Amino acid sequence: MSRHSVTRLLVLLAAAMVATGTLHADRISNIVNTKHNLSVTGPGTTRATTQTEVCVFCHTPHGASIAPAAPLWNRAFSSQTYTVYESSSLDAQTIAGQLLDQPAGTSKLCLSCHDGSSATQVALIHRGNCLYTRDVPIGGETYSNQLVSQLGINFENAENLKVSAGLGAENNSESLHTVINEVNQQLVSEIQMTIDYYLQSGDAPMGLTQV
Repeated sequence: MSRHSVTRLLVLLAAAMVATGTLHADRISNIVNTKHNLSVTGPGTTRATTQTEVCVFCHTPHGASIAPAAPLWNRAFSSQTYTVYESSSLDAQTIAGQLLDQPAGTSKLCLSCHDGSSATQVALIHRGNCLYTRDVPIGGETYSNQLVSQLGINFENAENLKVSAGLGAENNSESLHTVINEVNQQLVSEIQMTIDYYLQSGDAPMGLTQV
């Protein structure tokens, strides 16, 4: 378990998708037909039930922040400290034009949704091909918020306890493990629902009956 997500592998997959799309894909000026269209008309599985506005989920017409490098951005930037890894295909450290120890620029914008703190991306992969993805609204902060609510502690202490439990510390209380296991079960249920939905959708390759 890391500070930002208890599902490190899934989050790394999501981050890799974001990085690949940002660095290698052609820029798209209209997101209507992409998964970033979260309105009721969006093509993805994660979308609103009534909201028809496409841009409102990330942009707002009044009183929003204009930094870093985004017009009218209405999402809060994470205050988390990230561990930036080295890669020949990732320029998160230099994307703002200078060497940084933390992501900046457009990377910071992406991380306001995709850092694993508020959601986990489930990716079903078969023989190297990504068959289906779904964003589950459970992330690292879900654990911390539940610890705050049920144990009556502040958020900083909740974060520290969460990490401690993830590292296998033996001196943690039974109540801590109970709260964490409750969220674990919610996450497992969401993953199982995702798998069941895909297998019943008719889109699964011939002969694929379980994941």
